[in-house]
Amino acid sequence: MLGQRATIDQVMKLMDNGPFYLETKFDGDRIQLHRQGNSYRYFSRSSKDYTTSFGASPYEGSFTPMIHDAFNSKVKGCILDGEMVGWDAETEIFLPKGDHVDVKTIGRDEDSGIGIQQCFVVFDVLMVNDTNFANRPLSERAEQLKKVFEPVKGYIHLVHRRGATTKEEVVTALNEAIDQREEGLLVKNPASTYCPDKRKGSGWVKIKPEYVDSLSDQLDVLIIGGYFGEGRRAGMVSHFLCGVAVPPGMPGDKPSIFQSFCKVGSGYTLTELRDLGLKLKPHWQKFDGKRVPDCLALPAGSREKPDVWIPPSKSCIVQIRAAEIVTSERYRTGCTLRFPRVEKVRADKEYFDCMTTDELEQLKNMASGRLAHSHYDDEADGGVAPGKKKRRALGVRVERPKGVAANFRPTDTSDIQEVSSMFGGREFCVVNGTRDFSKEEMEKKIVEVQ
Repeated sequence: MLGQRATIDQVMKLMDNGPFYLETKFDGDRIQLHRQGNSYRYFSRSSKDYTTSFGASPYEGSFTPMIHDAFNSKVKGCILDGEMVGWDAETEIFLPKGDHVDVKTIGRDEDSGIGIQQCFVVFDVLMVNDTNFANRPLSERAEQLKKVFEPVKGYIHLVHRRGATTKEEVVTALNEAIDQREEGLLVKNPASTYCPDKRKGSGWVKIKPEYVDSLSDQLDVLIIGGYFGEGRRAGMVSHFLCGVAVPPGMPGDKPSIFQSFCKVGSGYTLTELRDLGLKLKPHWQKFDGKRVPDCLALPAGSREKPDVWIPPSKSCIVQIRAAEIVTSERYRTGCTLRFPRVEKVRADKEYFDCMTTDELEQLKNMASGRLAHSHYDDEADGGVAPGKKKRRALGVRVERPKGVAANFRPTDTSDIQEVSSMFGGREFCVVNGTRDFSKEEMEKKIVEVQ
């Protein structure tokens, strides 16, 4: 079952203005555990079998022997849904993927870290013995889940779930998640049944900082093209053309077309660039502008043509940080990122898990293009901050056109022709102009040589 993306302002409506559950959204690998007696199997969201990573019985593997005795003796079989995350036994905290933890290799990989172990955080139950619970309301499943096993610290946990009824409680919980560097929140309707592969209208809503105005700046995009570098980067692909997926026509199908979205050439070290280059090098193909591959969607007459391209299924996702989303005709999406830089390579995600055009459009609408990171301030965003009363208006309010001051508007550089790469890989922030050159003119000059 999947969670629908939403903003805080949409939560109450999606929860039918009734009570709901708040859960921590963990940054791990989504896993379903299927147990029948002494037989265990572990599946990813895409049904990939990862049993060998955790253990097929109580007598093998790095994980299964640690949880087998936790199950209630009356439970002979069950299907549990949850998140497999890394657990630091020394500090007793969960480790996000951003800490380069591959939970599937813990216990088998010497580089996985000393004291790091696999921990399964369970948030749902689909079946117990021969009883199907998937069609029962979440409130009933939550109570049943408490009877399936006893938590074992650092190995198998029950998700922390709390009841809530107001938007203010969601705001507080999200800000707590930001402070604790958690991935976000899940808001769930207690009456929702378990609907596999359903997102919209499922009764589950996920809220990440990047879905909310001015809270985050991370986007997962797919590398679809490359540009050869110069100087120290000569001979290797140093800049990447990245794209987003066009949602397939049939539910359950993988996307086959990817629209160009941005070009990125900074954020990684030379060593990281070489490692990424070695991974992609066998799959690069020379790009022919007269015969653009069917899987790539570029705007007609686009000057943003890569030197090489790569079949999406052979590529990888990179997590991008940026200042904001701006309009651009250079890319098929009609927009691009301002000051993009690579945050990390998402080796934990398949190529088809990248951002989609629909998700990009939602992000643009929800955040007005801004991709900053801070606490959510309900009052600043037009609502009422927790614990505060709305002030009564004094006098007549005069409505004035809303807009962005000219000096803060992004410069449209889509028509700028690059004449050199003197400043390649560097980032500039132009605060203001001079008497001879305006801010806009200076930014265009920089793009010419970047």
